[in-house]
Amino acid sequence: MICYMDWSYDHTRPMNDPTAPSNRKFLRLVKGWGELLPQFGFYDYPTDYIHYSPYGQVMKLREDLPLIRELGVTLTLIEGQPVLAPSALNLYICSRLQYDVTEDADVLMEEFFNRFHGPAAELMRKYWLAAEYYTATLRPGPGAQDRVTRIPRMWIELDGYLREAEALVSDLPLSQQRFRDRVEFQR
Repeated sequence: MICYMDWSYDHTRPMNDPTAPSNRKFLRLVKGWGELLPQFGFYDYPTDYIHYSPYGQVMKLREDLPLIRELGVTLTLIEGQPVLAPSALNLYICSRLQYDVTEDADVLMEEFFNRFHGPAAELMRKYWLAAEYYTATLRPGPGAQDRVTRIPRMWIELDGYLREAEALVSDLPLSQQRFRDRVEFQR
């Protein structure tokens, strides 16, 4: 089992991104062990285990999970944290790509937005994609989870989407209570 630790490797970029120097070392390790071992595991942290804040990882996962399969990984273990709200999208994408790495991550995200957020899908799409944007536009390097939480404009933007979504779902009928609950859960 090889572990893709955020504190040692760059989770702002896919592991094969040439702008992420720490990931080049990790990619060499995966390639080398993948050639040697008949069974080989990959352990990743696509959730924020430090701050429990939104942590955009889809741009990384969509590249990394198919790549590791190609490089010989036979088992993936994705760590989920006890606070689901900030990690729901990442965990959904992970679970689906672990099952079938050929699935289209964009289609999966749309499925998540619509099924999980219902009438608030468009606002919550903006919310989740903003989290992706702020993580992806960080300067490359380890410790992205800590660095992304220190961007005040991200929090202001995310709060705006949540406020609009809360207003949108506030008067939903009881049959759609789950969508109100999910926006509240995200808050």
